[in-house]
Amino acid sequence: MQHLFLKFYQLLFLLFFLPSCSHLFLQPSKIDYTVHWKERSEHIQDGFFQSKNGTKLHYWLMGWKNTKPKAVVLQFHGNAENMTSHGMSLGWLTHHNLQVLSFDYQGYGKSYGEKSVTNALEDCYAAIQMATEHAQKLNVPLVLYGQSLGGSLLLKTLKDHPQPLNPEWNPNLVIVESAFYSYPMIAREKLANFFITWPLQWMAYVLLPSSYNPGGKDLKNLAHMSFLFLYSEDDPIVPIHHGRLLYEEIPSKDKTFWSYPESAHIAYAYVNKGANKLKLLNFILEKTTPTPTK
Repeated sequence: MQHLFLKFYQLLFLLFFLPSCSHLFLQPSKIDYTVHWKERSEHIQDGFFQSKNGTKLHYWLMGWKNTKPKAVVLQFHGNAENMTSHGMSLGWLTHHNLQVLSFDYQGYGKSYGEKSVTNALEDCYAAIQMATEHAQKLNVPLVLYGQSLGGSLLLKTLKDHPQPLNPEWNPNLVIVESAFYSYPMIAREKLANFFITWPLQWMAYVLLPSSYNPGGKDLKNLAHMSFLFLYSEDDPIVPIHHGRLLYEEIPSKDKTFWSYPESAHIAYAYVNKGANKLKLLNFILEKTTPTPTK
């Protein structure tokens, strides 16, 4: 019996810990989840841009017919599937005269390259640059919106590059929804959820690098930015304490934390019978509307 348990733990080790960090946290899909949506071309303009390392990345521009939008929202989507499924979670903003830019990390959807956290971070940097140039061309504000893994990648990208890519152009608002604080922490918590893997929690801190963590002391570099954090109080994927840690470590004087009681993940706009959509929209418009000069 002891021999069987040893073999079982060795199998778990091979399945979960020998692969690179990217295989643990990145689960892309090549499926186009809107391929049968006949009206897609009327609402979405798509194309390609280059990652920081030169790899071709696929993007969507939703609400592209709004030639003078109130703002541009750049989405950093979550882990599984790709932007053809995640993009629609923010598509409703286009009905309120906002444009939404979404893109796929390397290895996702039609984007080229190989999946890895390192590559995804380079993709995020290039996406911010693309969105910045697009918003500047339209002369409208820019909002960065990171969801789950995308929120963690966004924060890591921002704290590594705290100065604006264009000296005269900073994001007007950074929205972080359901993002985790650190890779080892979230992995340890998942291992702790099952009695069989509970003894393996220590491996998360030994085998997963902390160099990619969105949380940490470097968040002090983001004190000049405006933040909104959105978390479920009963998130089955990313517990709310991850959000509270991130919120506490960012020394910004312009930061807000909203939570909701429903058990959900990346669902702020879709709970409370849709009432949260109006609240979120008004907050975005408040942060992106210039203050009248006296």
